[in-house]
Amino acid sequence: MTTAQGTALPAALANIAEIAGREAALRLAFKYGGSRVYIPKKYLGSDIAQLLGNESARALAKHYGGESISIPIGKKALAFWLAEQGQAVEEIARTLRVDRTTVHRWFSRRMDSLQLKLFA
Repeated sequence: MTTAQGTALPAALANIAEIAGREAALRLAFKYGGSRVYIPKKYLGSDIAQLLGNESARALAKHYGGESISIPIGKKALAFWLAEQGQAVEEIARTLRVDRTTVHRWFSRRMDSLQLKLFA
């Protein structure tokens, strides 16, 4: 699994991140998480290219072109990604349809592990 600024990505997202980049994987999870998405062989002008940009779309098309791939939800990774974009905990909770205490718990566990590394 690949880390996403402090949190592990689900395996399928980690594979996408290795191919097209972390940002592309998280954008796909945000828009299509929990479903399958078709990756066109001809990516220029596609919905995927508009969402991810041509470079990431080209990388996905090279690897998955002509296939439908499952995109996991990855709520915890998305929470950290949304926080990086400046969203508040309450907004993240509403966006991901989780309780705000869940978001606080995810963030506090990340802080606990960072503190352990600092004092190790």
